[in-house]
Amino acid sequence: EIILVMRDAILVPSMSHNLIPPFVLREAGVKVNTTPKIHVDDPDVEHHCIQLPETGFKIPLSLFGVFSYMPTIKPTRETLASSEE
Repeated sequence: EIILVMRDAILVPSMSHNLIPPFVLREAGVKVNTTPKIHVDDPDVEHHCIQLPETGFKIPLSLFGVFSYMPTIKPTRETLASSEE
C-alpha cells in the first residue's frame, strides 16, 4: 500500500475523480509518458506511466476512452496514522 501525496492536483467536488495536469508533474521533475501502450510497437513498463526519476517508482496508467487515469482512493485516518512518514 502506497500513500501518494499530490500537490497542485485539481479537485472538483462534483467529480468522482481527480485531475493531475501532466504539465505540473513534468515541472516537478516527474517523468510522464502519456502515450497509450496500444500506440507503441513494443510496449513495456516504461510506456503509459508516471515515473519518479529519483526512485524509479512507476505508476501505470489505464485508459477510459481517450483519457489516461490511475485509480485512487482517499486514505482513511487509520491508514494515515499507521503509515510511515
